[in-house]
Amino acid sequence: MANTYTRTTSVLSAALIFGGALLVSVGDIASAQIIISEPRAVTEPTSEPMSDPLPNWDPTWNGNDRPSLLSDEDCGWSQPVVDDHHFQEPYFGPQVPDRRTPSSPRMRTRSPEGRLHQAYAQSYRSQMPPLKEMHPDDFSQDSLAVGSERDLFGTHSPSEKPPQPIGSRGQWFGRYEALVAWPYYSNGHQGLTIQSGPLSISEPFDYNLIIGNRGVIGWESKKGPGGMFQYTDLFAVSERLSAGAVGAILGVEGAAVVPGLTDPFSIVAIPGERFESTAREHLTSYRPTAFKRVYFPVSTISGGFGFDYTVLRQSVSHSRFANLATTTPSETLDGRRRFSGIGPSFDIEYHRPIGHTQLAMLGGAQMGVLFGSDRWNVLQNGSTTYHESSHRVITNANVRIGVEWSQAIGSRPDSRVFARFTIEGQNWLNAGNFSSPDAALGFLSGNFAIGAAY
Repeated sequence: MANTYTRTTSVLSAALIFGGALLVSVGDIASAQIIISEPRAVTEPTSEPMSDPLPNWDPTWNGNDRPSLLSDEDCGWSQPVVDDHHFQEPYFGPQVPDRRTPSSPRMRTRSPEGRLHQAYAQSYRSQMPPLKEMHPDDFSQDSLAVGSERDLFGTHSPSEKPPQPIGSRGQWFGRYEALVAWPYYSNGHQGLTIQSGPLSISEPFDYNLIIGNRGVIGWESKKGPGGMFQYTDLFAVSERLSAGAVGAILGVEGAAVVPGLTDPFSIVAIPGERFESTAREHLTSYRPTAFKRVYFPVSTISGGFGFDYTVLRQSVSHSRFANLATTTPSETLDGRRRFSGIGPSFDIEYHRPIGHTQLAMLGGAQMGVLFGSDRWNVLQNGSTTYHESSHRVITNANVRIGVEWSQAIGSRPDSRVFARFTIEGQNWLNAGNFSSPDAALGFLSGNFAIGAAY
């Protein structure tokens, strides 16, 4: 009986083990057939490769294994449309809910009402034109080509055209400046010498404020150097010096000093006579310059090299009258001087906007050397008494600082009108005059300019 029970138990156990093994094998085969029959889909879009370790911030791609981290309010989804660019595959991991409205991640479209899009549109960078962009021609119309990149909102960024020849892109610009200037000499400009008893009093020429003119026109190229031409004209007349040899004044003298002589030319008014003197300065400058502007994130610096051709004309006139009431001079002494020279000139200018306003600050400096001919003439009673020609080297320096206002016009990115005010100091070393042939001539001016660029 015991043996029969033992055999029956063994048979049943073997049957159970065999049946279980059979069921496991059948399940494995069925699972294998299901997995083999299930097609595999493309896992990532080829048009927008993403790096696996990074979170998915792109609202245009939302695989189940890479859920979007942007909400409806961020992306601004509107009515859904079918997105044919992406495919889904089964995902057996933990499910992460999609925060966007469409029920299917393939049903999506983009709207400019999202918070992310609005934040970008209101940002400072979105309102700034690309650096060095001066014309719409810099970008092609086929910017939506397949090879172009997409930004955060799925729009294609413009692709640049092939390189253009130097000078093909740029703008014309010009301005007119009115210079309210005050001329002066570093060591003064002696006019009259008044002898009063034992005292000898020197009265220098004093110049009034003058209105000078300056014009600038040029072409600035984005690809290569730009060029401009500057014309400056300054004309100054001194106050008329007048003195009568009456009372304690024993005499009045006027002189013209020239470089080649040790003794100056002079005339003297004796007691009872009258003396008058006037001086004039006329400076004309022509300066063509080639320059290049360097663009930084906010500010710009431009440097230039050119040639300066300058003509400096000076004159001094002394007249002696027989008495205090006479208007016709009885004797005259005139000095005439003309310097013309040419030489290299270097210029640098810094320009920077002031905050988010239409104002900008600017500053610059210019230096040059003039090599030229110097001609001096002395006339007594209208006839030439002395003539001298020589060579002279004059060094000029110019420093300016100011503020500029500008307003964009037209459809071109850099087309604008502008107005500026600058304070400028000019110094012409070794310019000379008829009282000191090596004196330095200077101009201190406030400049008002208006101009346009297109």
